[in-house]
Amino acid sequence: TTTTTTTTTTVVDVASSASEPSTSCTVEDHLLGASTEKRKQLFGDKTKKYCGDDDGSVATCLHRRVGYPESMCIAKNVRVDGEKFRRWISTPVENANHNTGYYPKQTVPRGVLTAPCENGEINLPREMFGKGGQEVFVEGFAVGRNDCEGGRNVSEPVYVLAHSYGMFNPWHELEQVVHIYGTMLALDLPTDPRINGRLIIFDAPGHDNIPQTFLPVYHPLVERFFGNRPFQSMRDFLQNDECVKFSKLAFLPHGGTSPLSRSISSRQTCSPSPLMSAFVKDFLDSVPEVRDVMSTKIVIVERGSESHRKHTHLGYGDFLEELKGSNEYNKDVVSVVNFGKEGLGILEQMKIARSAKVLIGEHGAALTHALWMRPGTKLVEITDTFRCHCYDNIAEWRQLDYVKESRKGVSLRMWLWKEIKSFTNTPDG
Repeated sequence: TTTTTTTTTTVVDVASSASEPSTSCTVEDHLLGASTEKRKQLFGDKTKKYCGDDDGSVATCLHRRVGYPESMCIAKNVRVDGEKFRRWISTPVENANHNTGYYPKQTVPRGVLTAPCENGEINLPREMFGKGGQEVFVEGFAVGRNDCEGGRNVSEPVYVLAHSYGMFNPWHELEQVVHIYGTMLALDLPTDPRINGRLIIFDAPGHDNIPQTFLPVYHPLVERFFGNRPFQSMRDFLQNDECVKFSKLAFLPHGGTSPLSRSISSRQTCSPSPLMSAFVKDFLDSVPEVRDVMSTKIVIVERGSESHRKHTHLGYGDFLEELKGSNEYNKDVVSVVNFGKEGLGILEQMKIARSAKVLIGEHGAALTHALWMRPGTKLVEITDTFRCHCYDNIAEWRQLDYVKESRKGVSLRMWLWKEIKSFTNTPDG
């Protein structure tokens, strides 16, 4: 028995960074990419202001519950008490909350963050907040206190990342990167790399290479998106200052509530997704050498020895060996790529994915790169079991033609050869 599931989409040009949601986009995350007026209409009753009204408010949060609560918050004129922060972050590594030692076990103490508030104490309902940067906000924030005076003033927006890191899994890292962008849209903050601010890792006690440690795969892309302003730990950013005042401090949710993470179990028919289309457009605009690559090849994913698993689908590995030894293997048209190869950075990986008119691979994190493909191109996922809706959702969001192929052995090899020959025999293939 063989099964091929094919989904063909009608391509709509999503050139704007703020597109109106289609009728299929019912999940709130995907509506974030709509126009500002549409977002206000959609999220008005979920946006709460704390300690003041309108422009005088200290904090504004978009509260949502997606399985569990999350909030995207921005606070204005926030002071970070350097002395209290350093006392907290200096927790010995053996007492850290994770074996890498990347955040203290103790919750950030109240008063590390302070801001003036004419209305007295700020009332933050804990049940409306989840983990990550929002936890730093709700646990560490106090108002009307003056323990920390003077010091540097930071005028650019600063984004606080905490508690959730991908740790070399491209899919999980991308969850967090999407949250950075979604927070910008939710809080009407600039996405232009010239003025969009910087990223701060709040809870890193002591790492020499912050980008490589906390976003090891995607940090070159994130740095480009933030105008090549390096992202640092809060500890390094504060240095020895007793007090630093931030004009705008935004607190990012935990990565596990992103549209990517919910693809584990949820089919999300949102085509095109305003959020994901705007995300791809704005991030690609920050790397034009990737954006401008033409889609002309058939790209086939190979797993190398550094992968924790070799080819698991019967017949796929044999097909790759046959292909590489055949006359059909014209590298100008057909590329066999190991995305996990040492030295192949994320921007080079994105260029390869962007060059694909057809991307073929077994179920696995490498297919995450389908996000960077052009609408109307084709994604083939080879799997005979259900693991998640990860890649069929990406195909929906980005308007790709999607094929789920479950053939095995000789049948699979014959089908793949047919795909190769049909591509190489077409006038534009």
